[in-house]
Amino acid sequence: MLISSAGLLAQGLVEGRAGSPVRVLIYEDLQCSDCANFRVMMDKQILPRYGDRVEFVHRDFPLAKHPCARPAAIAARFFFARDAKLGIEYRRHALATLAETTPANFKDRLAAFARAHGVPPDEASRR
Repeated sequence: MLISSAGLLAQGLVEGRAGSPVRVLIYEDLQCSDCANFRVMMDKQILPRYGDRVEFVHRDFPLAKHPCARPAAIAARFFFARDAKLGIEYRRHALATLAETTPANFKDRLAAFARAHGVPPDEASRR
């Protein structure tokens, strides 16, 4: 399965087969429980079955009612710009840890993720 950072700003975060004639746009809020459930389904069912022939393009859609959604989307793009796989991994992490993440501990959790993946935490938290 190919993950590409080419055309990041114009095209979005891509999983699956980049350039496929079949493109699925995924609008997600990284603090949304429904989006978290969809991410699990993507990883367990959709990508294994269709990842080699469909391009999945992630678009950020942070809702105002979720105070961590916008900073999480910015962080995901920061990590994706450094390494496409790391950007997708951060999206997975953000959605998998919704219950533990609050506005009060968001920056600490972001710094911990950055440290665990060899990224200077101060670079990640400046976003």
